[in-house]
Amino acid sequence: MRKTAFLVFAFFVFSMTTAFAEIKKFPDKFTNGVIVRSEYLADKDIKVIDFFKYIDQNSADYKVYFSKESLKDYAFEKSIVEIKVDNNQVHKINVSEITNIPSSKSFPGIAEFVYTSINAIVPNDVIGEIKTAKRVAFCLHFTNGITTVFVVPDPLLTEWQQVINTEK
Repeated sequence: MRKTAFLVFAFFVFSMTTAFAEIKKFPDKFTNGVIVRSEYLADKDIKVIDFFKYIDQNSADYKVYFSKESLKDYAFEKSIVEIKVDNNQVHKINVSEITNIPSSKSFPGIAEFVYTSINAIVPNDVIGEIKTAKRVAFCLHFTNGITTVFVVPDPLLTEWQQVINTEK
């Protein structure tokens, strides 16, 4: 009976784990700098959220990346990403890059799926807010005019703050 109860408990604990996050640090041989990356793999609509810090001799730059698989009509739009940190004003930052790659799930003439992703450079004033934030939310725009809000989970926000504080 105990063994069965433990197995049921273990199943629920592991099945509730819906995300994986990790910080990676590696050299950028081209610029002689360092790249620090927080990679978040979620089991939600948005599958991957990455937060990058690019450090060279003189400065640090930051970028956020979102990726998901969806119908082509629900792909990310190359416009803006809105960021709200705590109760501060909403920051609108331009999407710097968008990628849409056809998915093997597509059914020609019926439904076209794509892997869609966007990158946006996060300005240093926003980084200053994130560094001490209690809550960060992103409003993401799609090609069909719909938007969705992604609130950064607390453990991931803590990880991003570690990335911001990482030195070369």
